[in-house]
Amino acid sequence: MVYSVERENFTTSFIYNTTDGIQIVPNVVVGVSGLIQIVAMTPDGNLVANNGPAGDLYLKRQQPSDILRSRAGETVAAWADASGIHYSTVNLIDQAIVFGRAPSAAWHGSDLRAGNDLAATTNSQTITWFDQAARKAYTIYLGVGPSKGSLTIVEESAIAQEARALNNTLLIYKPKYLVPVKLNNGTFGFFMVGKNSLWFVTRTSNPDVLSTNGWAATDIGTSSLKFQGMSIPDWATRPDAYVTSWNAVTIVGIDTNGKIQVVWIAPGMNLWRADNLSDIAGTPKLIGTLTSFVTFWGGVHLAAIDAATGDLNVTWWAPGISWTSSNLSAAAGSDVRLRGDTLTSYVTSWNALNVTGIDSNEQVTTFWWTPTTNQWIASDLTSGLSAETLRPLGKLSNVVYNNELHIVGVGDEGHVVDLFWLPGSAWEIDDLTLIAV
Repeated sequence: MVYSVERENFTTSFIYNTTDGIQIVPNVVVGVSGLIQIVAMTPDGNLVANNGPAGDLYLKRQQPSDILRSRAGETVAAWADASGIHYSTVNLIDQAIVFGRAPSAAWHGSDLRAGNDLAATTNSQTITWFDQAARKAYTIYLGVGPSKGSLTIVEESAIAQEARALNNTLLIYKPKYLVPVKLNNGTFGFFMVGKNSLWFVTRTSNPDVLSTNGWAATDIGTSSLKFQGMSIPDWATRPDAYVTSWNAVTIVGIDTNGKIQVVWIAPGMNLWRADNLSDIAGTPKLIGTLTSFVTFWGGVHLAAIDAATGDLNVTWWAPGISWTSSNLSAAAGSDVRLRGDTLTSYVTSWNALNVTGIDSNEQVTTFWWTPTTNQWIASDLTSGLSAETLRPLGKLSNVVYNNELHIVGVGDEGHVVDLFWLPGSAWEIDDLTLIAV
């Protein structure tokens, strides 16, 4: 739980629980640093502490909604693996916040203030993942403070957070979008998309690679595209990224003309290249944000909304089949209209394909296909929930965790809400802003 220390002209905060004690130790009085001793807990969950010569302090418990409410319009970054589920976003006071749930455990949530200005605030979206080798969760965002505009990486451990500049050579590019991608070798990478700039950043253990803090950055625009007479796409909305089973890495999005533009590289290629898939596949003009997924047979699907009809369109490729444009709304026989700025997509452990978004009735609807049904079907996931239940309102993200399905977004008043399905159960929603500890 987050607590605040309030004295005249001074306020700070820290995390405390009865098992681990104080996890982030503040300077509780100006000029005085060190541990404080918790001497009592009041019935309402507040604390009384002894601070030596400074006397007793009354430590007020902050309600989760004070810290764990997301900024409006924010995309919740999502990651899941054997360690559990990890979400991150930016709160109402422009601080990076995280939610996590280990296997068979409760949700926890906190901000990433770490006693270091690099981690204090952010004015960009976040990306998050868990490093199985290091057994640590990580969050990256564009920081402010003494290194304004630098990328900041935050390591989350059981004791504290550590903030550091990721690569100072990238400061001048001020990326507009951070786009994560999970690589097939179990490592993590991300694209930085700026005005007339495109970088790909990966973890590296090779000392011969120019890197900072174990990270290597490739300037795709200068080193590959410009060299071939190609241009960085002018993406109108945040792109998506995916990796195929044969290790082709792609960033893809919709440009200002409603066309699908990709930048990609595959084994055997020395340079990244850019292509207009809409012209290749005959895709109609699209709007909103594109979402991508790779099927279990190696096919690639890129889903977005047809600007003219509002139908859900997928531009797809499969081994032996050229890029093709298809109308999923027609295939499902559905007149449901999804908002183009809310789409997410995923493949389940039983090989079901899903494209999910918020429809015109503010309900979450998924278009899904399974090898058994061999038919696209549109299903409403939330209309059966009570009217009082918060629903996500903006861009959706998702994780598939074992056989659990989770769709996460931001609801009313910035509450982070997790729509989830367990085998044998109906869809339910958790308000993480309220229940995270």
